Amino acid sequence: MSRDETAALVRRFLDAVNALDGDAARACLAEDVALDLADGRRAIGDEAFRDFLAEQLRRGGETMPILPS
Repeated sequence: MSRDETAALVRRFLDAVNALDGDAARACLAEDVALDLADGRRAIGDEAFRDFLAEQLRRGGETMPILPS
């Protein structure tokens, strides 16, 4: 994947998270996605990410700012 393709994918992911669109965010990730949580645990897989994202959205829909390229 080129640098531009990677940047576009990250932007789509962040846009989806900021729009509170979990399905679109998950579509940007591999099924074996690994997420390192703040408490030191590692969540692995699409289902674990779905559960994490659902919990974050329930807590108030934090956004992830997009940094300029």
